[in-house]
Amino acid sequence: MKNVMKKSAVWTSLILVSQLAFAGEKVDSELKAGAGDVIEIEHLNGYAKIEGWDKDLVHVKGELDENAEGLTFERTRQGVKIEVEMPSRYRRLANDDYTKGDKLVIKVPHESRVNYSSVNAQVDARKLYKALALETVNGEVEVEDVKGKIYIESVNGDVSTRNLQGAIRIETVNGDLDDKGSTAKKLVVESVNGDIESDMKSKEARIETVNGDIKLDLGDVSRLEMTTVNGTIDTHLNLLKDGDVEVTSVGGKINLTLQKDVSAKFEINTHAGGRIINDLTSDKPEKPKYGPSRSLEFSTHNASADVEIESVSGRIHLKSK
Repeated sequence: MKNVMKKSAVWTSLILVSQLAFAGEKVDSELKAGAGDVIEIEHLNGYAKIEGWDKDLVHVKGELDENAEGLTFERTRQGVKIEVEMPSRYRRLANDDYTKGDKLVIKVPHESRVNYSSVNAQVDARKLYKALALETVNGEVEVEDVKGKIYIESVNGDVSTRNLQGAIRIETVNGDLDDKGSTAKKLVVESVNGDIESDMKSKEARIETVNGDIKLDLGDVSRLEMTTVNGTIDTHLNLLKDGDVEVTSVGGKINLTLQKDVSAKFEINTHAGGRIINDLTSDKPEKPKYGPSRSLEFSTHNASADVEIESVSGRIHLKSK
């Protein structure tokens, strides 16, 4: 019996050691996982590539930051936890030189729910087909071939996305968003100073920016809200029957391009010297006897949709394609 207990203790020790790495060391470990597991990933600096694969395993390979105290890699009730342990002083003074931080490649089952967070890191996530929540302060973000519920937040880094599908929410402060080939059930994009450029197809979308420019090609749309303060909005869409578009601006330009046979009621207003250019129909904006405001109201083809655009001093241009 004693021999059995000794052997058990040895095996337990080996398992624990296999999941623990030390400062600056290379790591190459794996744990059993299943579809739908929540994979929690947290590190401070460096680079992480997160990739889905068809194995029921989570595999971590790479090298830790030279100041790391170790790597926690363990099963939890929800799934798997991966965390690079750093001294508290380094958490306060995170290094923005990504080449000096962790270098990790993390493979997870395709159907995992991945939650990733970092302070200063470049992250590349791809081939995840259930859910992704990704948050970083400083660092570039690349996400490709991801499906399901998708949330991406970056304060200062640029965000590049390709071939996303699902309910998508992206937030940036100073970083730009560049998207190609994606489809959203519902799209929410919020930015302060970053530019937004996307050909993402989405019937429902809400886009907000303060100073950044917005350039979108949304395809068929039933509900769209866009807001900017000083940025330029340049949007192409096909407005569906009974659809609703609301666009507001303070001083930014608004260019809205719709299909030639759009069926909608239009209500356009500027309040402090803005211009209204209508290339959809022959209807002309009206100017009151006193004051700098402009307004334009008209309907097309048995109007069933609504378009409302309002600006304080910006230019509004309606176009057809």
